[in-house]
Amino acid sequence: MNFLLYLFFFCTAVISFYTTFLPPDEIAEKVLSNYIETIGGSDIITKVESRIYELTAKKKGIDIRIIVIQKKPDKFYQKVIIDKSAFELIFNGENGFKIVSGRYQKLESAELDKIKFQSILYPQNEYPKDFYNPEFIAYDSTRNLSAILRMYKTDYIEIIHHYDLRSGFLIKQEVLEGGNHSKNKIDYYYAEYIESQGIKFPNYLTYVFNNDTVIFKTIMHKINDNISDSIFEIN
Repeated sequence: MNFLLYLFFFCTAVISFYTTFLPPDEIAEKVLSNYIETIGGSDIITKVESRIYELTAKKKGIDIRIIVIQKKPDKFYQKVIIDKSAFELIFNGENGFKIVSGRYQKLESAELDKIKFQSILYPQNEYPKDFYNPEFIAYDSTRNLSAILRMYKTDYIEIIHHYDLRSGFLIKQEVLEGGNHSKNKIDYYYAEYIESQGIKFPNYLTYVFNNDTVIFKTIMHKINDNISDSIFEIN
């Protein structure tokens, strides 16, 4: 009983810290600012010009590997290797393409909107407000005491973040695709943040779609490598 009372008052105190005299838009800014400070601080994050990381997983005996490259201001490259098959995603700041077996498919609708969001390095720190405007939705105490923010919304896609108010970390991302009538929902869970080059990042990412779950481990994470713009060129 004493523990439950302690937990109740602790949760109330944390929520009060974020809500006292603050309108919803300022709550969102405070949560995002806390996240940036938690993963390394604005001074370090602002100086990040590029990032490359690699994730691996195994599903039903099949190896999965993902390589992601981001470069300021809004360039994005991703290669997904599943067993012996592979496909790539490229966004050069204007157009996005999926490359499968050497054939280019132009991205449209939800796929294009999603890759635009992914192209921005640490959007919590330097987000262009004409591009998207983070919005506080609610608090959630079912799993962790977290603040839920709508980060990005278009006619085709909605991206929602859950930030743990105790640790400051991003712990979940929800991606809803398909417009208002029929939406596919993908959940990403982030866990066990570790540090490299002064920046913390999740060691594990769990992908959940319908009843399918894949747990990825980060095996490489680098910032400010000399990344050529040719990687993002559409041939």
